[in-house]
Amino acid sequence: MHSRLEFVFLPKYSPNLNPIEGLWKWLKSDVIHNVFYDKRYKIRTAVSRFMNRINQHPMEVIDRVHPVENVQWKLLYEYAHCLVPQRFAQ
Repeated sequence: MHSRLEFVFLPKYSPNLNPIEGLWKWLKSDVIHNVFYDKRYKIRTAVSRFMNRINQHPMEVIDRVHPVENVQWKLLYEYAHCLVPQRFAQ
């Protein structure tokens, strides 16, 4: 084992440590909560619109999905965004 690696064991169920859980909750509340889609393509269209909308506002996503540690996530995003060439940033 490498001396630089450290294993961190998480609880079996820890949605607050997994940001994707917050995104799933947001998607369900905005797209499928109390809505009946009679065709599969309508669900795909609604999810696609949701994904396009959140991709336009990454800082809002960080605030909503991971509010507890949003300062670190924002710094990480800003750092990563600076590293991405401009042609890929859009």
